[in-house]
Amino acid sequence: MTGPTGRLAALTEAAAIILLDFDGPICNVFNTRTAARVGSDLRRMLAGHGVDVAGELAPLALLEATTRLAPHLAGEVEAALRVVELEAATGAETTLGAFDVVRACVHTERGLAIVSDTSTEAIHAYLRRRDRERYFAPVIGRDGADPALPTALARAVEALGTDCLFVSATATGVAAARQAGITAIGYATKPGAAERLTDAGAQVVIDALHDLAHAISTTRLRRNELPWIDSTGGPLVVVPASALPHWHGTGDLFRANSDSDDWGDYGRACGVDGYAGLIPVGETKALVLADEPAATTYLADSRTFVRWISARSEADLISLVPQAIESAAWETVGEWLLTEPVEMFDSTLVGTDREAAPRLAITVEPGTYEVRTAHIEPDEVTAMVLAQLVPKAPSASTQVADQLI
Repeated sequence: MTGPTGRLAALTEAAAIILLDFDGPICNVFNTRTAARVGSDLRRMLAGHGVDVAGELAPLALLEATTRLAPHLAGEVEAALRVVELEAATGAETTLGAFDVVRACVHTERGLAIVSDTSTEAIHAYLRRRDRERYFAPVIGRDGADPALPTALARAVEALGTDCLFVSATATGVAAARQAGITAIGYATKPGAAERLTDAGAQVVIDALHDLAHAISTTRLRRNELPWIDSTGGPLVVVPASALPHWHGTGDLFRANSDSDDWGDYGRACGVDGYAGLIPVGETKALVLADEPAATTYLADSRTFVRWISARSEADLISLVPQAIESAAWETVGEWLLTEPVEMFDSTLVGTDREAAPRLAITVEPGTYEVRTAHIEPDEVTAMVLAQLVPKAPSASTQVADQLI
C-alpha cells in the first residue's frame, strides 16, 4: 500500500504510543544464512545433552522448544543465543525507513518504545552504536529464558497502557499484540508474509516503513506555542546577522560540480563532533547545533537552545528544562563573542535566503559567552539536548579599567 490512507491513517491517528518490534522494523538481526547456522549450533548443543529437536526451527523457536521439552537446559540455550544476538546486533543494518518513523513520532508528540523477544542486551548494543537509546522509552526485550512476546507486551501495556500500536514482522508478534488488546500493524518483507500477518490478526499490513512514518506525520500534527526550527537531516546553525552573507550552505562549488566532495559551509557544520560546536564564518563565529536532527527552539530567559529529542508534549518538555539545566553534566564547547542579533536555520541554506525555510531571529545581550552543551533525560519519556550561553565574568583588569573610566 502507499500513503497514509484509509485504515492505516485511522489506526495511527488513534495511537498515542508506537511500539516497534526489534527484529524487522528496526533492523534485521540475522539474515537467512546466519539464522540457519545459529539454529544448527543450538540443535547440536541440545543433542549433546541428549535432546533431539526436530525440524529446521529458527533460533527463537528452538529456545521456545527447549523451554517446553527440556526446561532445565533453557537457561544455557538462552545464554548461547544471547551471545550470538549481541554479536549480530552490533553490526546489524538499520531497516530502511525505521528512523523516519522515529522522527515522525518525535514531531507528533507520540511515545516510542521497543518491545521484542530479542535479548534486551542485544537491543541496547545496537542502539548504543549511534547514540539512539534516547529515542525509546522503555526498551523491553528478552530478559531470561522466556522468549514469549506476550510476556514483553504485557509489561509494555502495564507501563504504558493500551493506547498503543505495535508493529511487527512476525505472525507471532501480531498475535501477541491482539492478545494484549492493542492495535497490530504487520510489516511484510518476504513473499507470503502479508497473508500470514493478516491471518494472525494484523489490522493493516504495510511493506514500507515510509508509509507508516507518513501516516504518523500527517494524522497528528504537533501543536506548539514556541517557534521550533527543523532541519532536512543535518545540523542547524546559529549565525550572527553581519555574517549571514558569508554563510553559503551547501556551497556554490558543489552545486556547480556534482563530482565535487566540497559541501561548502554545510560540510563544515557536519564536521562538528558532539552536540554543538563553534566554527568561523566571516569575521566572527557560528554556533553549530550538531548530532542527529531535532526540532530546536530558544529560551531567552535562560539563554538556552532546547533540542526536542523525545517528549509527550511541548509543555512537558519545557517544564523540565530548569531541572535539566541544574542536573546536566555539561561539556564546554568554547567562547562566543556576540555583539549583534543572530539567526538560527538549517545549515544547508544560504544565509541571506530568508524565504527558503523557517528561521528564528534571536536577540542576545552583547557580551562574551561560554557555550556549553549536554544531553539530558529527566524522566523515562523525555530527552533533550541543551546548548546554553553562560556569560563570562569580566576579568579583574577589565573591572579596574571600567572603574577608572
